Amino acid sequence: MASTVEEKELEMISKLSNEVILQYESLQREHESIKKEFEQMKEERDEALQKPDSIILAILTHVITASLCRRMYQEQMSHRVIEEVNSIQENLEIEKSCRESVEALASELNRENYSLKRKSMLYMSRLGADWIVDISEDDEDYYEDEEDDDEDGEDGQEEKSGEKPDLILTDKKQLMMELETTYKTRHEMLVEQKTLRQQSQMLVQSVSLGEALQEALAEISTLTHTLETQRLEHQQQVKALEEQIEGSELKRQLTVLQRQTELLEEERKEWQHKYTKSESEAEALRSAVEELKKKLEQASNPDSAAAPPPPPPPPPPPPPPPPPPASSANTLSSLLSKLRKKKDVNTEIVETDPSKKTPEKDIRDQAVDEMMQRIKKGVKLRRVSMRGTSKRGRPGQNKVKQIGTPSSTEIHPSSPTPTSELEKVLQRRREALKSANNSTDPSDAVDLTQIPQTQSEPAQNTRDQEINTQQAL
Repeated sequence: MASTVEEKELEMISKLSNEVILQYESLQREHESIKKEFEQMKEERDEALQKPDSIILAILTHVITASLCRRMYQEQMSHRVIEEVNSIQENLEIEKSCRESVEALASELNRENYSLKRKSMLYMSRLGADWIVDISEDDEDYYEDEEDDDEDGEDGQEEKSGEKPDLILTDKKQLMMELETTYKTRHEMLVEQKTLRQQSQMLVQSVSLGEALQEALAEISTLTHTLETQRLEHQQQVKALEEQIEGSELKRQLTVLQRQTELLEEERKEWQHKYTKSESEAEALRSAVEELKKKLEQASNPDSAAAPPPPPPPPPPPPPPPPPPASSANTLSSLLSKLRKKKDVNTEIVETDPSKKTPEKDIRDQAVDEMMQRIKKGVKLRRVSMRGTSKRGRPGQNKVKQIGTPSSTEIHPSSPTPTSELEKVLQRRREALKSANNSTDPSDAVDLTQIPQTQSEPAQNTRDQEINTQQAL
């Protein structure tokens, strides 16, 4: 299952990578076509710029000459204007100094007027109302007699204080008149300056450059305008194409697909690493299964997997013996034949359903069940038959002794009884069958029901002999 899933994932990765490659190639082609169009437009622009070079040179010569004439005339006019401006500035500076002096005098007069007003108010507060009425009535007489009265100092001071306001008012009026005149003159100067500027502008505009120069300038302006418009259009087209390429969905999809391919490549590497790991684990499990098979074979064939005999002595070796399982098979067949001769054989045999199992397994299971039943309930053998069987079984026992021991000089313990041998064999068979039944799980990688088929040929021969004896019985 894991291998199929990995194969499907690898197929999906390959499909996605192919699609990404195709889309990338299509985008590359579009980019190349746009690049070619851009190069063509660039060449056309260069050609358009190179064509009017001769015309532009001729026009430039005319323009340069006209500009030189213009500059000469402008320099002359500028010198005149500068002289006029300098004279106007000098007049303005003179007016400014006069105005400042007049303002200083006016400020001083204002201060004096303010102080005199204060003094007059003080004197008026000291004098009574009757005195003020008399002064107003006899004002003229008072001023005429003031020159003759030198006795009273205070009266003289009062007369002086009455004369000063009139003088101040007259001075103030004069200063105001002067200020008005200065303002008027200044305004007239500004008007004259403006008129001079307008006249200079009119003179500059009135200069005629000639019809040829005007036409050349017009052509130059039109050509420059057209060239600038074409250049701006080309730049805008190039920018629009670049923005379309950068902001296109295909480019975004390409970036997304590239990212997906990178992720899928990483997943593929991870799955490959897992696959190699699982292969190493499978190899380790195979080696473990092979070891278990060997152990099962050794457990199922204990006679063949017995301890190795000690090294033989120097005498000549014995003749080659037959395989040891054959002797055990002969003993088993003889025991089964003896058991079948009993009267209660048919009642004690447990039969199984032949439709559920195969013939070989049915026969094997029947034989094993029959033997187990006999072992559980006990087997009673006749003494007379023991002698006969012992006499008959001597050749087989001698052969087993010859296989187990290389020399006849060694001392062996007494041979076991047939019942003990049968119990051992049946016990081994039962353990092997139990281990086979326990290990027949669908998740296991090895089918342990087929383990007996991988055993050695002598063990298979013994099973065939058992089946034949069962069928004969």
